[in-house]
Amino acid sequence: MLPVEFVVLGTPISQQARTASVKLWQERIRLAAMAVWPEAEVPSSQRVSVRIGYFYLESAPDLDNILKPILDALKGIIVVDDELIDDIVASKRPKANFRAVNVSPILAGALGGNSDFIHVIVDISRDIEVLK
Repeated sequence: MLPVEFVVLGTPISQQARTASVKLWQERIRLAAMAVWPEAEVPSSQRVSVRIGYFYLESAPDLDNILKPILDALKGIIVVDDELIDDIVASKRPKANFRAVNVSPILAGALGGNSDFIHVIVDISRDIEVLK
């Protein structure tokens, strides 16, 4: 059932935030993930790559601090365990400066709104890229 793509509206919560805030944020991610993952489908046991884009209106938390709650929230829904995540590509961009060229309808819809959001794509992990 991979790849899957979804958006979660709102400003991501840092792993360093209060436990209750992190849990609420993770529940929102879980609900968005469940909405795109078929109910009868078991979580994937394949090695996966995850792409996370964070789009914000004004200011943004540190990118590295928002990743763990997002990745942990995928566990048991899209992947059996987050240990199966081999690749992570993460970015953050101000919405005002982002040019939406050749983007998916899901991403385009979120870009048209007036909220911070994360855009997540989970796919089967491929051979490692060669960096130049």
